[in-house]
Amino acid sequence: MSTTHDTHKKVAGWLEDVGEENNEVDAILKEGDELLQKKCLERFHNIRLSDDLGNRVRRKISRVEKLTSRGVFDVVAYRSLPAVVQLPLGNTVGLDSMYERVCRLLTEDEARIVGLYGKHGIGKTTLMKKINNSLLKTSHDFDVVIWVEVSQEASVRDAQQVIGNRLQIIDSMWQNRNQQERAIEILNFMNRIRFLMLLDNVQKPLDLSEIGVPDLSDIGVPPHAYKSKVIIATRTISSIFNEMQVNRQLEVGPLAPREAWALFIKLIGENTLNSSPAIEQFARNILTKCEGLPSAIVMAGRQLAARNVREWEQLTQVLGYLIKRRNFRERPVASSCC
Repeated sequence: MSTTHDTHKKVAGWLEDVGEENNEVDAILKEGDELLQKKCLERFHNIRLSDDLGNRVRRKISRVEKLTSRGVFDVVAYRSLPAVVQLPLGNTVGLDSMYERVCRLLTEDEARIVGLYGKHGIGKTTLMKKINNSLLKTSHDFDVVIWVEVSQEASVRDAQQVIGNRLQIIDSMWQNRNQQERAIEILNFMNRIRFLMLLDNVQKPLDLSEIGVPDLSDIGVPPHAYKSKVIIATRTISSIFNEMQVNRQLEVGPLAPREAWALFIKLIGENTLNSSPAIEQFARNILTKCEGLPSAIVMAGRQLAARNVREWEQLTQVLGYLIKRRNFRERPVASSCC
């Protein structure tokens, strides 16, 4: 059972006790008011009642002080976090095998920082989103899954802002803090939980320690951080994987011909394919030019769906040029880091 879940149970019990004490305090206050208003009672009787009431107040103060001392929890300063936030996800045809390989790595203690690499448009982002969303339906040991979309101009402060928002760090504790103070706040939080961080579209090395992410390569990390993981998706890995201490790497390759064809037919529809023998030939020609890249197949399929033969003939020439022109042919540079 996760630390966050245990803390939530403790907080719930504490709040229940506080509610009961609050009700009893209200009753004592009401009784005190009534006592002051009873002028018809004998003075001696009033004194005895006052002594009894005073003793009860003293006992109640002692009880409240004990509750106050109990009301200190590691994660109470932060609101309850949803473990996973669902992300919009398109077709995942052909990614099942790679998905299973990544999932196996998530169960290995030694695989702490995993690197995924491949051409632009190969499906790395889709694979990362599939991993994220699948954790909504499957059991896992992570307290929180954090998605970070890294832009070309990404900075440490930008990453801190995304992570701070995901962890719901209270504004009054977060505003006006400098980069180092934010890193300390993030580190203190993440050291108490098991997390999975998904860093998508990394184009240059990021210093995770400057962001506030615990050093997962350190054998002395807290027990919860020991179970935590970071997955990085990038096109080129020559320096990124080395500098970010990736200790497991997987190449995301193109779709197999059968998978590519299945995805393309799903997009254009069986009716369009069967409407003319010429269309199947056009379809196979354009699919060859896509080279198994899901983004290229999706672009072509959406443009060609519900088109007639003449439109197919015209569009396949244009699409072939666009696919070649766009940066779908970029090859990742392999690394020998691991």
